[in-house]
Amino acid sequence: MLNKQEKDSKQTADNRKIILFFIGFALVFIYLLPIFGHPLYVITFDNLDIAIPQAKILAESGKIFAPNSAIIPNMMNGLPRVSYGSEFNMLFWLYYFFDAEIAFRINFVLIHIVAYISMYLFLQRYFMYKGSYRSLIIVVASLFFAILPFYSGGGLTTSVLPLLLYILLNIRNGSEKPYEWLLLVLIPFYSSFILMYIFVLFYLWVAFTIDTFFIAKHFQKRLFLTLLLLTVLYAITEYRQFLSILDPVFTSHRTEFNVYFCETFRKAHIYAIKFFLDGWTQHQQSLMMPWLLPLSLSAMIFSTLKRRFTQTESMLIWLIILLSIIAGIWHDVLTNKYTLLGVSLLSVITIIRSEKIFKILGILMLLNVFIAIYNGLCFYEGLAFFKEQFHILNQFNISRAAFFQPVLVYLIVAFAFASFATYLKYFRLFIVIIIIFQFYFAMYVSRVSSKPNGKYMTLQQYYAPEIFNSIKKDLNITSKNISKYHFVEYGIEPSVVLYNGLYTVDGYSTNYPLSYKHKFKNVQQKECFNFMWGSSKMYETWGSKAYLLCIETRPRNYRLFKEHNITSYPFYASPDELCKLRTNFIISGIKLKKPSADKIQYVNDYNSTQSPWHLWVYRLNCPEKKGK
Repeated sequence: MLNKQEKDSKQTADNRKIILFFIGFALVFIYLLPIFGHPLYVITFDNLDIAIPQAKILAESGKIFAPNSAIIPNMMNGLPRVSYGSEFNMLFWLYYFFDAEIAFRINFVLIHIVAYISMYLFLQRYFMYKGSYRSLIIVVASLFFAILPFYSGGGLTTSVLPLLLYILLNIRNGSEKPYEWLLLVLIPFYSSFILMYIFVLFYLWVAFTIDTFFIAKHFQKRLFLTLLLLTVLYAITEYRQFLSILDPVFTSHRTEFNVYFCETFRKAHIYAIKFFLDGWTQHQQSLMMPWLLPLSLSAMIFSTLKRRFTQTESMLIWLIILLSIIAGIWHDVLTNKYTLLGVSLLSVITIIRSEKIFKILGILMLLNVFIAIYNGLCFYEGLAFFKEQFHILNQFNISRAAFFQPVLVYLIVAFAFASFATYLKYFRLFIVIIIIFQFYFAMYVSRVSSKPNGKYMTLQQYYAPEIFNSIKKDLNITSKNISKYHFVEYGIEPSVVLYNGLYTVDGYSTNYPLSYKHKFKNVQQKECFNFMWGSSKMYETWGSKAYLLCIETRPRNYRLFKEHNITSYPFYASPDELCKLRTNFIISGIKLKKPSADKIQYVNDYNSTQSPWHLWVYRLNCPEKKGK
């Protein structure tokens, strides 16, 4: 039984814990404020150009539950239903029930709130540091994890991973609550098996095997059944992909992937260092640089020294650390060819010399180095024999096996802060300074903004519905005859046209017929492949974007045309080959320079005060087919 003093002390600690939790939650809410504003500027890459229009196409197709072979005609002259992913995905249903912008806002808010609560619950139960600043460290690490620039197209894929680990460990220990089973069942329906959980499940089964034979040393039936349930649920959510393996509807363009095992050792080494420093910057950025990684490495040094510093020494050390980061010294230290070797040695020394709890810091950092090296080796040409022996590797994005890194690095941050709290004074002051710097940096790289930015546009600006309403009106396009009009885009993303309900012969799909990739390649003129070698290589080795490659399609390039007063551009594509793909019209983001008068006929050009686009529409004069 606790005496009154102990009860009061425990109550005070609990109150402090609650207050800190809500302070952290309030900071997450401040981070989210731009998402509630109007207008809302959203990053376009892998977002407005694929995730939103594909969800809209599927939602309006009437073929949500159709078989894999059913054709949805909007994109690339019609793609099979399997190309649009699973209907057992909560993110899709958000776009089904809500307007695209509202659905995006809801998803964005859920991702970051779940990330905060998810990491908080995991650390609160399983963070082994028991010092006086434990609650503060947990809140700060959870906050930093929550304000990462998560890829919204993946739903809760990364942000919910700590919660999944929390539930599984509770089940292993027999301490789970009934509602945790409900959460466990829901997680597969709001996360991506393809993006990351195919690898997460593999890791979990490996961990279960190790636990069974070397740690628990007995078969844990409940945990086994839980992992089996989780595996079955992910199989259900992606049943279309599994069916397509057993009964292929088409040969996928992914069979010609040649993205991995094709770079020199030097280039692969650079990839490894970049991943170690800041994760996969397109989808899984860790934000460990410029602040948190130097701090974590400094903490490892103090852990090996095992000395508690005086107030004067601590203040001097804090100043040296902060000034060295601001001066860019750490950047120079961590971007040389010996970075991974040096960090590995420091990690080993930390494991050998530190107190027991901080040995974990060394182990986690060593694991971080290992997955960075793995990421680099995924591109090293010296391992090309793997894909020659196992052809299925060509179709997988094998680098995603390292996509759990954001969870790992914020466990590192938590233990690093624990080291500082143990060995240095003025920890609370230091934490406040780091929160300010890291919070500002996270706001700067956020995937949404309340102000215009080169990589960001509002949905209204990007999809320009006013312009396309005018185009439909001028071309007499109605719901009854829309399938007779097929467009190709030049200097603008096909997603803009697709979102507005029109049909295109081009598009962006992560899984479409290889035969169509070959057909569309014939549209590109040789001149294009000569001076746009980078794009042609991307088409040959990746090919998920079946675009006209001779002109950049991203909004950034469109602005450059305006800034450099480029008013027209040659049309480097074959009208005859476009006709073979049933193309009727060209929508161009720039006026075509001297188009073939007998084959390409100017119709009109359109702009709007609500959008930066100035679009030119041309009719493609194709010869009538014989027999008509």
